[in-house]
Amino acid sequence: MIHISHETNTMEQRSLEALRDELRQFARARDWEQFHTPKNLAMALIVEAAELVEQFQWLSPEQSQDLSPEKLEAVRQECADIPDLPYPFCRHARHRPARCRQGQAGDQCREISGAQMKENL
Repeated sequence: MIHISHETNTMEQRSLEALRDELRQFARARDWEQFHTPKNLAMALIVEAAELVEQFQWLSPEQSQDLSPEKLEAVRQECADIPDLPYPFCRHARHRPARCRQGQAGDQCREISGAQMKENL
């Protein structure tokens, strides 16, 4: 079980609040909020994740761990878009990200060991 101290949790909360505010300002400046519905944001998250997966398509596990500088930069660029979507999604779906992470699904994920993951392969 992962234990987060109150001090770390408070710092993390401030960072999450700053990210949330930055994302809201970014969307407002571009008049994107009109398109931010749970459906659209969930679909956008899948699209962005698929663009990341595409960078690894047809690579062996070994190749995926030894990317060229060009491929690594492409992966970084695709990774940049993914974290921007869960926060607006949670807001529009009326979920609080921190509470979702503390819920039952989060507890189950933290309890799964590497050995258990290998058993499911």
